[in-house]
Amino acid sequence: MKNVMKIVYSALMLMITAVTTQAGDIQSIDSITKAARAHVINSIIVLPHQQLEVSHIQIDKRLRLKKCRHKLQTFTPAYQRRGSQTTVGISCTLPKPWKIYVPVKISLQTPVIVSQRQLNPGDIIQAQDLRLETQSVSHLNYGYFDQESRVIGQKVKQVIGTGTILTPHMLASLHVIKRGQIVIITATMGGINISTQGKALMDGRTGDTIRVKNTSSGKIIEGAVQENGTVSVKI
Repeated sequence: MKNVMKIVYSALMLMITAVTTQAGDIQSIDSITKAARAHVINSIIVLPHQQLEVSHIQIDKRLRLKKCRHKLQTFTPAYQRRGSQTTVGISCTLPKPWKIYVPVKISLQTPVIVSQRQLNPGDIIQAQDLRLETQSVSHLNYGYFDQESRVIGQKVKQVIGTGTILTPHMLASLHVIKRGQIVIITATMGGINISTQGKALMDGRTGDTIRVKNTSSGKIIEGAVQENGTVSVKI
């Protein structure tokens, strides 16, 4: 009877050892998750006024991959698209090569210009129509504005609800100066204001820096477009 018990005990210990060894040979889900998170954080440029949040990393808990003998390698797939969901490639070469693609949801929070009230087609945007608000911009594939000066004076192309993030395709620029237009170039030198005539070589809105040609000297210079249609040059 004692011999039988010893045999049974030995068999159980072998089973436990086998299971433990097998579990130790599996790459942990936690290590894969940490590798994916680190890759996203290190690969996305975040400005001082922005905040990146990794909200969800989708990995099948049933995944069983051979434990890697070296640090997991991560990469960004060639087909990657910008948006609120990205993908991280993770691979291993030893002892058994494997490669997986992990979906990761992200949120990039940044101050953006939103509408203070409903804006209608044809409206010319004024300062009182806008406010700065921190929101996620990960889903905005076609851009956004973070300065009121880039929006004021533009014409609304569609109905924009209150609190909507303004994007370039919603607005039409109203150029103060058109290419080929004769303009007045102004400058201040030694406390004296001087002006001369020039020809605009490009379109420009208030605040834009454009190239103009001095019609007297033929010299091409750069200046800032003023609200009154003049071009101010720094000397």
